[in-house]
Amino acid sequence: MKVLVTGADGFLGKNLCAELENIASGKQKNSRGLLPLTVFRYDVGNSLEELRSFCREADFAVHLAGVNRPKDESEFVEGNQVLTDKLLGCLTEAGGHCPVL
Repeated sequence: MKVLVTGADGFLGKNLCAELENIASGKQKNSRGLLPLTVFRYDVGNSLEELRSFCREADFAVHLAGVNRPKDESEFVEGNQVLTDKLLGCLTEAGGHCPVL
């Protein structure tokens, strides 16, 4: 299984990625049904092309990225609405087979 995690450097994303990487490495013994497991980490430092690439390969997406304490409204719109639109657009371009949580 290949999992895309947006907001991978945030609190929730970082902890989810750590647990998924524990599963992938075999440290988490009771989740063998997910193996082999690849985690695609996406955050503000990644490019739109990387997002497109991750969306083409992902079997499942967990969308945790977002701005919750913006300095102004434009940061809120860019970090939430615009990013969500980009994610859904990339998933649609990739064939729309990937469920999003």
